[in-house]
Amino acid sequence: MCQTSAKRVENEFVVEQYGACDGDEWLTLAIDPDDPYSAFKALPDVIEFEFNGRKYGKTGFNSDTNVAYYSTGAKIARKGN
Repeated sequence: MCQTSAKRVENEFVVEQYGACDGDEWLTLAIDPDDPYSAFKALPDVIEFEFNGRKYGKTGFNSDTNVAYYSTGAKIARKGN
């Protein structure tokens, strides 16, 4: 008999869309349609896209399409100790 199991992966997100234009790259993540603002605020300010290893800053959201936007063109700063 073969056993299978799945593990929850913490702090990772499914990228809905990815694109590039004029040297800037962007991606979108799905947010909760019942409370898009709170879902957007709960997302991290910066994510690293495993596909290319680049960092993307959170730039906005669209409550009509229920997506959050991240861009490589966002100004990102590292928090000091």
